[in-house]
Amino acid sequence: MMCEIKGRIAADLGVRRGTTRQGTDYEIREYLITEQTQFGKSMAFTMFSNDGPIKEPLRVGDDVTVCFNVSAKEYTDKDGKKKWFNSVQAWKIQK
Repeated sequence: MMCEIKGRIAADLGVRRGTTRQGTDYEIREYLITEQTQFGKSMAFTMFSNDGPIKEPLRVGDDVTVCFNVSAKEYTDKDGKKKWFNSVQAWKIQK
């Protein structure tokens, strides 16, 4: 599912960095965006870079348009029960 939201970055939710099995550095940044409307909705999303640090990270207060994909992922909890969660991954950001 491909979607788009326009709004303002309301929070920087953190960064994770690591190295792939192939030895490539990656970075994942999470943000909260809020629509600038009367009843603005908020949404958390992630940005992913598989070639080192994200070159131009977003800042709180930036007005942006985020194009993103939503996908459901399955996992098994500690009791062995299968559960699902949604992943929101940005693939294009315009300032």
